[in-house]
Amino acid sequence: MVYYPPNPVAEERIRRLEEELYCARRDIIDLMSPEVTKLLTSYYSCNSEREYYEWWHDTIDTIVSMAEIDPKASYLQDRGWCPLCKGGSMGPYDSGFTLPEGLKRHLSGFGNTHQCPVTRAAFHIARHALRETFEASREAAQRKVEERRRTERVFMTDPSSSPQLCDEHLWSGKPRSADELAAAEDRLRGLNFQIEVNDNVVAYKFCHEHFLVLADPRTAGRIEFRVFDSERPKRRARTIETFHLLDTWKNDLPAKFRERLSEACARLAPQRPRAVAARKRPSSPPSG
Repeated sequence: MVYYPPNPVAEERIRRLEEELYCARRDIIDLMSPEVTKLLTSYYSCNSEREYYEWWHDTIDTIVSMAEIDPKASYLQDRGWCPLCKGGSMGPYDSGFTLPEGLKRHLSGFGNTHQCPVTRAAFHIARHALRETFEASREAAQRKVEERRRTERVFMTDPSSSPQLCDEHLWSGKPRSADELAAAEDRLRGLNFQIEVNDNVVAYKFCHEHFLVLADPRTAGRIEFRVFDSERPKRRARTIETFHLLDTWKNDLPAKFRERLSEACARLAPQRPRAVAARKRPSSPPSG
């Protein structure tokens, strides 16, 4: 590796360019009305990325509420111009932005829409100013999660990953209450799942031929199932199949489970490593 010593001239030039960029962005914001300037610089109360994104959404919604419908922009739908940069789409039949969705895309830079230069400058300044706050917030959140992992019940949902807290990585829905979780465990026992508890780690396991099924009952209203090839080498990326059962399903639940498990195993079977499949085939009889 080639070592390049620090270049004070280059570092000073970068610092000046960064200052000039900040001043240019700040000048764009200061060209707005005092009301808008105050809105776009009100991010200092944010103490985490979550609070920043709440501020981000609220700021966009407030700006959208400032927009006025321009009857000349379209005869078919509500359209208007950006209240900050005064820009808009210049199509052959319509102009301005659809309200509110088109203007929201313009303010946020979502999709193929050219972002408003005012919000682009404001959001860049906000994220740069809050970068140390974000880092401290992430570190504090991680420490809190690690402490919870040591003291709360955690659930094994993947043999190659860390156990999950009751509300961790639940992308949809909410975690079950204690009574709801107990009812889900009873349902899993009825499906012949084994409940293994090791210290504060719980796993709901079902073995089927050369497949391992792990149940995840944390989400209210449903039980998720993940099917793993138990003989795939751990050093390889594990391919899994998933399915679920809803709490509202009452009739012939074991049959529903077996059907979905069979379908998941059938999808996994062609993906099994050749070496594993070869071990499953009977050996040829000795010659002679």
